[in-house]
Amino acid sequence: MIKETQVKEILESNIPEMQIETAQLKSLYKTIDRFAAFTKEMMREGNLPLIRDCFTTAEYLLDGGTTNIKLAIENIYVFTITGFMDITGAVSKQVKELMPAHLKESYQKQVCYRCP
Repeated sequence: MIKETQVKEILESNIPEMQIETAQLKSLYKTIDRFAAFTKEMMREGNLPLIRDCFTTAEYLLDGGTTNIKLAIENIYVFTITGFMDITGAVSKQVKELMPAHLKESYQKQVCYRCP
């Protein structure tokens, strides 16, 4: 099981392009929020290889993390990228195709939850 103290190392190892400031590491939620912001930046740029890396890492954390890590991925990461993906148009379809199964499932829950 992945512990909260390991999240920083996993992110740095899997996504070396992402810069995490020390202040953002004081809590798991700030770290995951930064991770979501970085993923959104990559979506804006249309950087599909880095988006794939982000999604793969998020899936890894979702599958193997503690309850707090899973909640952070679902409630911060997926919520943040869902709102952005729904407004990005053409890139959105390509981005959705990159999502691994469990991350896509969490995305679908977010989308359905936001529907009336």
